Order: sequence, then C-alpha cells, then structure tokens
Amino acid sequence: MDQNYTISQLFIYPVKGMAGIAIDASFVTQRGLQFDRRWMLVDENNQFISQRSFAILCLFKLDMCNTGFKISYQHSSLIIPFYLDKGQSIQVKIWDDEVTALIANAQINEFFSQHLSTSCRLVYMPETTFRLVDKDVVQDDYSVSFADGYPILIIGQASLNLLNSKLNISININRFRPNIVFTGGQAHQEDAWYNFKIEQVQLLGVKACARCQVPGIDQDTAISAKEPLKTLATYRTQKNKINFGQNVIAKNEGLIRIGDKIEIEN
Repeated sequence: MDQNYTISQLFIYPVKGMAGIAIDASFVTQRGLQFDRRWMLVDENNQFISQRSFAILCLFKLDMCNTGFKISYQHSSLIIPFYLDKGQSIQVKIWDDEVTALIANAQINEFFSQHLSTSCRLVYMPETTFRLVDKDVVQDDYSVSFADGYPILIIGQASLNLLNSKLNISININRFRPNIVFTGGQAHQEDAWYNFKIEQVQLLGVKACARCQVPGIDQDTAISAKEPLKTLATYRTQKNKINFGQNVIAKNEGLIRIGDKIEIEN
C-alpha cells in the first residue's frame, strides 16, 4: 500500500541563524526555497556568524512585508530588502567555502553590531555567486545558499513525535530548522528517500543531516540544554554523528504548497 505523505509546514530562514518564517507556499530554486538563507552575518574576519557562537540570534524574529523582511529584536526593528544587486562586495567564509557577497548598508550593520555587542556586517549572496554543494556527496554542480551544506532540509512529523515521546518536555520542530515538514509514514522514513517529487519539483535526498549543538538551544529563550541531543544520541547516532532529517537538492524549479503530496520514486 502506498503511503500518503503530505506537506504540513514550510519554513524559510532569510538570515542564517535567525528565526524562521512559516509560509504557505514557496518557489523552489536550485539554491533552496526562495529567500532562504540568502543573508548572513559575518564578523571582522568575514567569517560567518551563527547560533553556534551567538545563540541570541534565534531571538531576532522575522516577518515578511511589502518591501522586504522586518527584523525585530527586543523593542527595536528594521527592514532589510528581499534582494541586493549592487553595493560593496567582499569575500566571506562559510565552512570550507569562500564566496563573494554584497554588504548591507551601514545602518543595518550598526543595528546588528549593537545588539550582538560585536563588530559585524550583514551580507547578501547575489545571483552571480555560486557556492557548490559538497562534491564528495553530490557529483553534479548544484548550488546552495548560505545554508550549512545543502539547499533543503526535510523532516517528518513522525520523527519529531518519536523524539518527543522519549523526552520529559516536548520540543518544537523549530529546534531543527527544517524547510519542509510532512505528515504520514513512520519515524525517520525520510532517511531512505532518494528520488521523490512534490508537484512538478523533482527532489533528491542526498545525505542525512548531522546535528550540531543548535537543537539544544530553545528558540524562544536562547537558553541551551543537553536535550534533545542527549536522548537523540541514544538511538540516532550513526558513524559518530547524531542524524535528524534529510538533506535534499532540487533538480528543477517549481512551486510547492502546504497540502501538496510527496511522491516517492526510489
């Protein structure tokens, strides 16, 4: 009997490390969901900044408005544009990659420097910059945004439900920062997905998502704890990595929506 897999939630994270935005539909590009992780903060050495070093980034909340994204923190806010196509360019470092990015204006950079109490700048990945996914995993030339390594992360609701059944206090899916959440099937069934399709978008599951310490950060308080990684380690450790979710690339572009069915073509 065929399983019925249905998209239940969609999320984008316009600025790497900051809170996500729940959306009803998204245009899928080769870099990932439209607007996802095209912005990123860098330090004085042009090294990327994430929740690993600044947990309070999760407290910067984002909303989509007519002119861009409204970012709110404590009692202050500002708007950053959807796109940046001109401005000063610099080379920025994200993991083992060094790519060209455009710097946001001084007012925006001062906003983040003040709230993070460190000198930093917000940068944008323009259309002319191509950052390739890991060639050891994916042989073809697929590009990715400022996401850690792959364009899209998919997680089954059943996977979170199983984890929560083992925890004393249930956690939200936002700890794992997925792009696509689906209902149907068994826990961690997404691990085995290779070729699958959502509407006209052909997708390829390429690698289980190895988790860092970020799932231990409460996304509403920025407080870190040992859970859920302590519990996950008891049943999700593979080759010394704690895996949760599946990294995915898109073979073509197209629109996906909450309620769309996922067709497995393995």
